[in-house]
Amino acid sequence: MKCNENYLKNIYKECFIYVTGNVP
Repeated sequence: MKCNENYLKNIYKECFIYVTGNVP
């Protein structure tokens, strides 16, 4: 999952949007 890779880079910019589908 890209969420795990981007988690260390941009959790809100990638992981957060990937999981919720919304902007923080």
